[in-house]
Amino acid sequence: MECMYFETCGFIAKYKSTNEAICKNIMSLYCKGSDVHNCKRVEHHMHHGKSPVDEMMPSGFILN
Repeated sequence: MECMYFETCGFIAKYKSTNEAICKNIMSLYCKGSDVHNCKRVEHHMHHGKSPVDEMMPSGFILN
């Protein structure tokens, strides 16, 4: 299963090229893996009707 927001995810778009190894692991878990239903970015989008800040990781942690 793939996250319905994968192609437009601000976090992935922002960090994929600078933190490739980290994003690869995150994508394998949250975007295309077993934790796809646990993504806090998707939860935020569902509750607020818009995407969270790009710095918000799928775990909910905000990067500075």
